[in-house]
Amino acid sequence: MTVPNEVMLITYGDSMGENLHQLNHILDAYFAGAVGGVHLLPFFPSSGDRGFSPMNYTTVDPRLGSWHDVDALAEKNYLMADLMINHLSCQSAEFQDYLQHHDQSDYAGMFLNWDKFWPANRPTQADVDLIYKRKDKAPYQEITFADGNQSKVWNTFSEEQIDLDVNAPQAKAMFRTAMAILPNITSTLCASTPLPTLSRSLIQMTSSWSRTSGNCWRASLQKQKNTS
Repeated sequence: MTVPNEVMLITYGDSMGENLHQLNHILDAYFAGAVGGVHLLPFFPSSGDRGFSPMNYTTVDPRLGSWHDVDALAEKNYLMADLMINHLSCQSAEFQDYLQHHDQSDYAGMFLNWDKFWPANRPTQADVDLIYKRKDKAPYQEITFADGNQSKVWNTFSEEQIDLDVNAPQAKAMFRTAMAILPNITSTLCASTPLPTLSRSLIQMTSSWSRTSGNCWRASLQKQKNTS
């Protein structure tokens, strides 16, 4: 579909009102006809960074509402949401399982291991200096497993956000799940693009990325405005 040339509001779910239901009411009551689209910043359960440390993509943060509230916004506006493919919360079930079961975890390959990433005798300080960093140290944190072993995982942003290996089957499965859930709620995901094609494009894109990009991919959830 073609995105209409209209004003897009970018907002958190609790910036205009306390939750998504109130946001929807405020848009209807005070901004009808003024706003055509809504970029809804992360509304998933999160452990930090104002929603950008997602714990999963299958539920809406209960503080903000439910999928019904997201769908209500999409009924009247074209909607854009964020899918953070760079990282997942350290409080996520997947990472907690990894900490508990170490190499026996079903998610052991999902998180980017600092030492396994580099060739032997690397990284050098010169290597680290070449990495774009959001903090004044190398982008990793040391973790301790339940069995007492220790390791390092990539940590581009805050310590709440553990970098994913986007080439790992577990990570790709999570992306596919997210991409399948969102259009089921909002009815249309880029209406002119079939979901399987869009999912393949996402996986191809993530596979070609540098693992250290530290970027987030924004999935546009576009829906035709209700003209009835």
